[in-house]
Amino acid sequence: MATSIVDTSKSGRALVLGGGGPVGRAWQSGLASGLLAEGIALGSADLILGV
Repeated sequence: MATSIVDTSKSGRALVLGGGGPVGRAWQSGLASGLLAEGIALGSADLILGV
């Protein structure tokens, strides 16, 4: 398992995506759609993490 150190002295935004099979992916798709509809640009996150 790889370990990385994250600099927490800077504030920023992170996008964390979890698994969950087909239902989890559907839920994440709906959430992402809603956030984008409200003007939240998910691609501008400083850190994108998939678990």
